[in-house]
Parts: sequence; structure tokens; C-alpha cells
Amino acid sequence: MKKFIVLLLSTFLIISACSNNKNEYTKEEIEYIDTINTAIDQTMKYYEKLNDSIRDTQNYNSDYSSNSAFSSMMGINLVNDTLKKEVTPPKRFKELHEDLLEGTELLSEVSVSLPVVINANDTQGINENVEKFSKAIKIINDVYDELPHDEIKVKK
Repeated sequence: MKKFIVLLLSTFLIISACSNNKNEYTKEEIEYIDTINTAIDQTMKYYEKLNDSIRDTQNYNSDYSSNSAFSSMMGINLVNDTLKKEVTPPKRFKELHEDLLEGTELLSEVSVSLPVVINANDTQGINENVEKFSKAIKIINDVYDELPHDEIKVKK
């Protein structure tokens, strides 16, 4: 019985020690978290702007909506390219970064093709792109949810 209690206490202490380090990050990791949070925030703003522009273009066929859609596409592509070429994730976030790239790459692809299929009134193309759009946003939101947002401590 004593061995069991000692084993149980030891396990509890190990788990506690591991969970205490969960919120501790290196300066490099904190910079990465800040960069990714900003990238996701910018991507979602471009997504919303693109979504609004597409809706406006369908309803009013305005030049402003087309210009807004184009600038949103360019913004989404810029964030995607920056994440691919200029942001190197710390080891701890490598898998998360790969997921984010999958989402931004898919969103980038859709941001270019969706306005084209809408303009061509291609129902099948629209449906396929809307599915991809939803998948991309889900991936990006999942990455955001996995990022730490609570108290972040710097490792000593």
C-alpha cells in the first residue's frame, strides 16, 4: 500500500511539474506566438473583407467591391507568402506552423479562384470553393485555439 501511495504521489508531482512548464516559453517562442497571432488576425480581416466584397459584387456589381476583393486577395497571399518564407517556427510549434500554412495556402488558393467562378456563374466551382473556404477557416481557427492566450511566462 505504501508503494502505491508513493507511486501515486510521484506521478502527481511529475504531472504537476510538467503542467507548470506549459505556460513557460522562450523569448523566441513568445515572439513566434505574437507573430502568428498577428498573422491570423490579419488573415481573418482580409477574409472578412473578401467575403463582404464578394457579397457586394454579387448584389451590386460595383467596381469598389472588385477593388476591395482584389486587395483582400493580395493581402491573404502576402500573409501566406510571409509565413512560408520569413517565419521559422520554434521546434515546439513546428507542427502547428505546418497546419497554419495548410490553412493559409488553401485560403490563398480559394481567394483567387472563388471570385472567378462566381463571375463565371459556375455553380459547381462555387460550391467546391466554398467548401475549401470553410476548411481553410476551420484550420486557421483551430491553430488559433491551440496557441497560448493565457498568462505566458518567460523561461529563465
